[in-house]
Amino acid sequence: MLILRSAASILLRVVSQYSPTQSREWAAATIRELDFIESDWEALRWAAGSTTALVGHWGHDMEASLAGHLRYPEELLMKDIRKKTLGTMSGIGIALALALAAFGVYALAVYLVPSLHTGVPWPAWIMVIAVPETIFAICVVKMWQRKRYQAVGILLAAMVLATHFAIHIAGHWND
Repeated sequence: MLILRSAASILLRVVSQYSPTQSREWAAATIRELDFIESDWEALRWAAGSTTALVGHWGHDMEASLAGHLRYPEELLMKDIRKKTLGTMSGIGIALALALAAFGVYALAVYLVPSLHTGVPWPAWIMVIAVPETIFAICVVKMWQRKRYQAVGILLAAMVLATHFAIHIAGHWND
C-alpha cells in the first residue's frame, strides 16, 4: 500500500507548491502531519481532506481580494445573483418538463401499442433517455450565448438524468 501513501504525499506537495503565499505554511504543516498517520488509507483520506480545506481557503482569499477590487454595491450583487438563480432554475424546470413529456409519450406509446413493452428495454431507453439528452445538448448549444444561465440549468438537469440512468444500468446489469 505504499502507492496510497505516495499518492497522498504527491497530492499535498502539489497543493503546497501552487498554494498562495499566505497558505503555504499551512500546506507545509499538512505534509509534516502526514508522517504521523499510520494507515495508508487514512493518509490518503487526510491528504484529500487537507486539499479540500486548502482549496476552500484559497477561494475565500480570492473572493476577499476580488471584493476589494470590484466594490460592487450589495444591491447590484443581489440583483445579479437573483437573475442567475432564476435563469438556472428555469432551465432546470424546462429540462424536467421535457423529460416528463418524453416519459409520458413512452407511457402512451406502451398503452397504445402493448407489444413495445417486451423484455427488451431499448425502446424505453431511446425514448426516455436518448431523445431528451439529444434535445438538451441542442438547447444548451443554442442558448449558451444569449441565455447562459438557463443553458446551465438544462445542462445540470441533463447531467443528473444521465447519472441516474448510468446508476440504474449499473444496478440492474446482471438482472
